Amino acid sequence: MATEIKLPSVAEIQEFFFEVALLGYAGGGKFIREHTLLPEKNFTYHDPNKHLLCIDSYRTNGEFSSEEMIIYFMKFGEAIWTPLWSMQYHGWCKVEGKKKYIAFLKERLREAYEKKVFEGGRGYFHNANKKLFYSNEFHGGFEKCFGYEKIDELCDDTQIRNVFWHRYQCLLLFKVEAD
Repeated sequence: MATEIKLPSVAEIQEFFFEVALLGYAGGGKFIREHTLLPEKNFTYHDPNKHLLCIDSYRTNGEFSSEEMIIYFMKFGEAIWTPLWSMQYHGWCKVEGKKKYIAFLKERLREAYEKKVFEGGRGYFHNANKKLFYSNEFHGGFEKCFGYEKIDELCDDTQIRNVFWHRYQCLLLFKVEAD
């Protein structure tokens, strides 16, 4: 007789999020273009021991982008993945110097994920060489959040310009039962 597999707790789903996030975008994971006609790339991670799957998909047209990450769960004996948690964001990045800004963003994300600090699923404030400034204003927690992150660049001693921004939201896709 098979052992019943229970829905993971919110803490277990959040732990899986940090694991996936470090392996995916922030950690340099390989995103694959599955459809040659669409500007979409996907990162997929499956942990069969936890019965969890994450698909992280992003689309870009150069300056503007959108992304969605969904964490799924499969109960034993069922052939359907049930979505548990979702995060979407969209934004803009200045094309000139984009590699520098994205590398800086990934550092901020990795720093938060390695410390398992959930600030809207994004990074937290950091100053690098007094030239690039990352900020993240978020509301809520892992179960439901929304926010805005940005990178500003100091061009000279008097001028700061915005070079990157994202608006984002996340939501736990099931009702948590009280004990």
